[in-house]
Amino acid sequence: MKQSLENAFPKIIENDCLSFTDTQLFFIFEDEQKVSQIGNEGILEIMNPNNLNLGFLKIDGCFLKAIDGQKCDCALFSDDVFCFIEIKDVKKKQRADKKRDAYEQLANTIRIFQDNKISFENYSLEAIVVLRYNQRYPVTQRTLEGSFARKAFADDFNAKLLEGNQKTFEK
Repeated sequence: MKQSLENAFPKIIENDCLSFTDTQLFFIFEDEQKVSQIGNEGILEIMNPNNLNLGFLKIDGCFLKAIDGQKCDCALFSDDVFCFIEIKDVKKKQRADKKRDAYEQLANTIRIFQDNKISFENYSLEAIVVLRYNQRYPVTQRTLEGSFARKAFADDFNAKLLEGNQKTFEK
């Protein structure tokens, strides 16, 4: 996957957008410039109990810019799972509108990758909407309001549309 991404998007190398980690527990957050980062705290908790080598790809603000249209924040992948991630750090009353925005950003990003000949044939493809909650919720198909969007992601991209703020990579 690394080579495919770098071939399709040379700015990944130039802008240092791709890194790898085998850390058992880390977090993803957005910095002041709204670029996704890995750290010791953040809105999305990543559990990696088997120390898999996970690829972390900064997308929005790193190798895809405003001219590319709406796109998601980042991606995280193992040898068999590829997750597109959109973080919405909003208050409860804003969640419904922001979820709809997130669905569009995730779909647009997947299309950009597919248009650039990135194949997800050997991957379980996930599109994850991350919202701030007071506690941790494992990513899952959570809300009824997203059922139409979930079907569209399954039909259009063969992807699972998920929501939560805690993701585990076990395989």
